[in-house]
Amino acid sequence: MKNIEDKILKTAESLFEKYGVRRISIDEIVKKSKIARSSFYRFFKNKEDLFLRILENYKTQGVKKIRSSLFPPKNIEELKQIMYLRLIGKINFIAQYRILQEMYLGNTEYFSEEVDIHMFFNTNVEMFKKYHNTLPEKLQEKLNPEKIIEMDFLFLSTLQWKKNIPHDCFKEFTENTAKILVDGIFSEHTWYKSQLNEKFHSP
Repeated sequence: MKNIEDKILKTAESLFEKYGVRRISIDEIVKKSKIARSSFYRFFKNKEDLFLRILENYKTQGVKKIRSSLFPPKNIEELKQIMYLRLIGKINFIAQYRILQEMYLGNTEYFSEEVDIHMFFNTNVEMFKKYHNTLPEKLQEKLNPEKIIEMDFLFLSTLQWKKNIPHDCFKEFTENTAKILVDGIFSEHTWYKSQLNEKFHSP
């Protein structure tokens, strides 16, 4: 049974990566998986349920991988270092999965009726809030979860240049961008998304 479930998940993920979520039907997943339609419904209620499971798997893997590089901060400088490591860890993880890349880039073909950009953003906020609540109170005051996730989305928009520049250049570009964004979050000035978009229009 587990093998069939895994087969459906892998097949659907492959189809979603290639064509987007909206274009793929359950019939196409069933046909490509070479299973009976009844087998699909044994594990998943519908396509939304299947898509949510794929996203949940990404979430579990991502949180485990990213948090393994973090440590309890004692002061602002250590918190800034953690925010930087978190951004770099996140982009390295997301770069492995086209579905996540396209979602962070706002490609509507990779969302579904239930999972839209607002739900995706709010899910990211809730995930960060869990980490935020583990910080000392004096450090919690320095971070606004909504602003942090806005920073994430802006930073991850650099993925659009990943295919067009050499790997080493892209790595240097994302590292420099992460440093500037983290410094901006902790500065006394207000950083607006439009201003940052102008600053990071191209590598």
